[in-house]
Amino acid sequence: MIENNSFKRQDICAIIEKCKDCGVSEFQMGQLKFSFNAREKVITDLPSPLKDNEGPKYNSLDITPEIQRDIDESNEDAKLEAELIEREYELSTMHIADPEGYEELVATGKIEELEQQIGEQYAELERRRA
Repeated sequence: MIENNSFKRQDICAIIEKCKDCGVSEFQMGQLKFSFNAREKVITDLPSPLKDNEGPKYNSLDITPEIQRDIDESNEDAKLEAELIEREYELSTMHIADPEGYEELVATGKIEELEQQIGEQYAELERRRA
């Protein structure tokens, strides 16, 4: 295994595996040196978590009507944006999924109308967010 204080790759791997399996935390033999659980040492050095009586006093149920309105508006905006993204996707893939329907929309000019509606709704969404 050891020839003139040098190790073969297979031997190093076997040593590391065996040390890990046996719970060895540090190993040194000649020029070969390694340690396990370095991360655990850092974690154990962290301060203890806050006790029940420490930290900010906040009840998550204390939501003012203004905050609730903002939450509701944000949810509505997110739903609208998701719908707009879905409609854009459907339009962009319609020529593959429904070529005849797509051609009909193009021929009647409705595709531009739909794209314009989506653009206007995005603009309205941006105005509400500003």
